[in-house]
Amino acid sequence: MCFTQKTKHNIVYIIVAFLFNYLLSYLSLLRNHALFFIIFQLVIFGVPSFIYLKNNEVEFNRVSFLKSICLFCIGIFIIISQLEIFRLLNPDYLFDKPEIGFLSLISVVLISPITEEYFFRVFVFDNLMKKKIYKSIYIVFLTSLIFAVFHINIYSIIFSLIPGLYLSYIMLKYKSIKNCILMHSGMNLVSLYLYKLF
Repeated sequence: MCFTQKTKHNIVYIIVAFLFNYLLSYLSLLRNHALFFIIFQLVIFGVPSFIYLKNNEVEFNRVSFLKSICLFCIGIFIIISQLEIFRLLNPDYLFDKPEIGFLSLISVVLISPITEEYFFRVFVFDNLMKKKIYKSIYIVFLTSLIFAVFHINIYSIIFSLIPGLYLSYIMLKYKSIKNCILMHSGMNLVSLYLYKLF
């Protein structure tokens, strides 16, 4: 399998972004400072996505309102089901979190869904789909795995994989970044307020 120079650069960027993400999480800079987290999201995820969109033609489709509502409800059901199972397995983890501030709310419910969806469903997913190196199902899984691993903590990795698979499937089937962003935002909101997961 032969990769182009551009593909190699993208792979290196993803690895460096992951290492940087891991280092900042280890130093607790991303969890404890909402403004720093927003800047990190915009720079690490937003910039490459913007450059990719500027240099590549990406096809996005409109999805009907009713279908969007159905997809959103399925996404919320997935996250609540997962969190309820997790709550039963590890009740101490979910309910000992401090109250969240306004800036943290904006970062988790607005900035993260936008920047992460453009990064993982456009920069990574669309990039892999255009290369036609792997079958679509492998690309859905690979993108979701990369998305999950970027969430660092083992509980977040486990809980990010299944929603990541669902979001990648939505992108594959409907090519709707808006639906992915809305679902990601809704999932984060549910995780934040019902379970204080962040």
